[in-house]
Amino acid sequence: MYMTSGFVEDAEPFTAEELHVMIQADPAEVLAQLRVHQTNDEFSMTGPTWTGALKAVRACVTAHAHDGLCLNDVLTRQDRDIRRALIDAWADADLEVDLPDEVIATIRAWDTDEVRSAAARMLAHGGTGGQPTAWHRNTSARELAALLWPDHEVQGNITGTDDTHLEAINHPAGDLAHFWTKVVAHDWAQDRDGWNGIPKHIEAQLDRIVTDQGRNGLLARTVLGSQLRFYFGADTAWTRSHLLPLFDWTLAEPQDARAVWQSFLSYGQFDDGLLSAGLLEFYLETLRRSDSLGKEHATAQLAEHLAAIALFASPDPATWLPTLVTEAPVNVRLAWTHSIARSLRDLTPEESGAQWGRWIQAYWTDRNESVPRPLTGDEASAMAEWVLGLPARRSDAVDLFEHAPAGLTEHGRLLHDVADEDLEADPITWTRFLTHVLRGTTETYWGIGYYLKDVVQRLHAADPTPDTSDLIEEAMRLGCTGAGDW
Repeated sequence: MYMTSGFVEDAEPFTAEELHVMIQADPAEVLAQLRVHQTNDEFSMTGPTWTGALKAVRACVTAHAHDGLCLNDVLTRQDRDIRRALIDAWADADLEVDLPDEVIATIRAWDTDEVRSAAARMLAHGGTGGQPTAWHRNTSARELAALLWPDHEVQGNITGTDDTHLEAINHPAGDLAHFWTKVVAHDWAQDRDGWNGIPKHIEAQLDRIVTDQGRNGLLARTVLGSQLRFYFGADTAWTRSHLLPLFDWTLAEPQDARAVWQSFLSYGQFDDGLLSAGLLEFYLETLRRSDSLGKEHATAQLAEHLAAIALFASPDPATWLPTLVTEAPVNVRLAWTHSIARSLRDLTPEESGAQWGRWIQAYWTDRNESVPRPLTGDEASAMAEWVLGLPARRSDAVDLFEHAPAGLTEHGRLLHDVADEDLEADPITWTRFLTHVLRGTTETYWGIGYYLKDVVQRLHAADPTPDTSDLIEEAMRLGCTGAGDW
């Protein structure tokens, strides 16, 4: 005889269809039967639980949305959990034409504080995924959203996190900011030719949440800040006066700047208009305050943004790279260097060659000459990957690479990536490059022998065959005792 143990996970007292039939017959009796489970032990190993009962309600009303209105007729003040379950069900339901207005009217009649989180979540996520009702198109839903904005501090589902955006998207203030963003997007799409900025009645709602000085306002601004580029396109003047200043560390409250930058670096996008409107200067100020960003990956994301600006935006990198070199912490400069390497390898040879002439050659030459400061060993080593991303100018890049000591790093992928290159196309340049890399390597790593043997054998088979004697000598110094037989 075998025995098993475990929990019955939130067993439901009725199926959705059973509950539907019961509601049609007698909603009051259904409510009485549901309440029987309200005091059930949630960790019971047998029988239905209260959570299971609420799940049954949600499943029933998702499939039969009108049942929620019938059940509402018999609810009393004590039935707050059921009201929240109804909202979640209506969020998932495919509502008939007239039902959205009836649902909104029902929710408006309930205690706002009690249902704010569920209702704001429903409005924010409508029209996406498994929530088909596009509430942002509905006038009554917009009126409800205006009522849902809290006049006191409210708590969301996540607290105590260093990720303000995560807190915001799990908070009614963030949900309402998301909802109003969808409202703007919908109305703009409906009137592309006649659009003249955000309409005043919608602007009033955005102003209200942007200017809220409490935690609610901060979380809403975090969400709006992630949509900076969208708002700049929708209403440049409003964005200049209301959102862009939030990114200015010298004007915004520190917690505001930190929150919007966290969110923007994770989800936002720049364009030339924003950069020229002041965002580039705010990026550079963020460099100086990168330690204040808090979120673990924020500095790496900042570096990725600045790499994209260098490669894809209109401002001449020569006008701002000296600030990055002189004022960014070493870890940010190094992350930026790695980001450039990854981006270069995603470009075509023609595109990366154009970047060489646009700024890379001058930047590399200056750094080799300690302008505005010398390359660190880690930076020079990271720039080895730049060589791989510049196939049209590889020989020129190796010329500059050889001016600064560089080497392999413990967890680097340089030899792995070199092994994937077309070594036979330019074996002499590759030999120069690899010899310089090994010469600057001070510790032995497992991958050296593993990858280098195949690389050297391919170089020996190339035409013309390069002189690899110095390369072999460095390999042997690093522990590849059989390198002489390669």
